[in-house]
Amino acid sequence: MTATTLSSSFVKEAAAAVGFDACGIAVAAPLTEEEWSYDEWLHNGYHADMAYMEQHRDLRRDPALLLPGAKSVISLLVGYKPSSLMQGTARIAQYAYGEDYHERIKRMLFQLIAAIRQQYPDFEAKPCVDTVPISDKQWARRAGLGWIGRNTLLVNPILGSYCNIAELVTTSPADRYDTPIENGCGDCRACADACPNCALTFSRNPLLNANRCA
Repeated sequence: MTATTLSSSFVKEAAAAVGFDACGIAVAAPLTEEEWSYDEWLHNGYHADMAYMEQHRDLRRDPALLLPGAKSVISLLVGYKPSSLMQGTARIAQYAYGEDYHERIKRMLFQLIAAIRQQYPDFEAKPCVDTVPISDKQWARRAGLGWIGRNTLLVNPILGSYCNIAELVTTSPADRYDTPIENGCGDCRACADACPNCALTFSRNPLLNANRCA
């Protein structure tokens, strides 16, 4: 039985009510090498000692392998900028400061699922927040939430690259899908020029050489 078509505006309003800063919906069609360059990244050995990145390539490309019958990927962002709250001299990644974002966003995802099911009882979804092999940045890009910057991160027009990404892969189609937005980096190379080890390289798409990443 075909799942009920979701109202895109309803889903986005529900996501905002739960606390997500941005929401977009993309068609759950497999990612292509042209838009992703994942095989090229692996072939060049840019994944360094992260051998696990060689696993589950098909799963990373095709959300229908994560949830059979997948029709849509609901991509969600939660912004962070906690540097003003940091104390002492410890140097840690800003996304890791405070409560574990995996646990916090997982709760939000289940709250969103519950909210959507109030309107669509047959809603089925697989929540993803760094817990399954899915390309978060690429799905956020496809859902119109930003572009892939020269720093290889998703750049949202409002949040910048300071955001955590999560998804709901669902068997429900949507009445309206979002599309990628224009890349806003232009000719800017500030991030690449600032990298002391020249870890950012450029091919068809921006690539990070983890062997050079400090």
